[in-house]
Amino acid sequence: MTNKPDETVKSQVADFIKNNPGHRASEIAKGLGIKSSTAGTALSALFKEHRIEVQGRPGHYRYYAASSMSMPSGFGVSAGMKLFNDCLAKVRACQYQ
Repeated sequence: MTNKPDETVKSQVADFIKNNPGHRASEIAKGLGIKSSTAGTALSALFKEHRIEVQGRPGHYRYYAASSMSMPSGFGVSAGMKLFNDCLAKVRACQYQ
């Protein structure tokens, strides 16, 4: 059984990220007064919907609105790795259609 986040919670999380880019999941949960697991479920769904982007390493991810990624140069993945990940995502999307 998979947990589907409440649309209201997803909307609140998305708005929080838009207004407070670069926060970790625990900071988002605390800022919204929700459980970390609830925030995690919403973050996962938002990421799958391409509404947010993630930077960092596991356990230390920082979340950004997909359309407002303003990261310092050299931060996150390299341009080559981003291209590879984008191509891989397209291949996977075609595979599951």
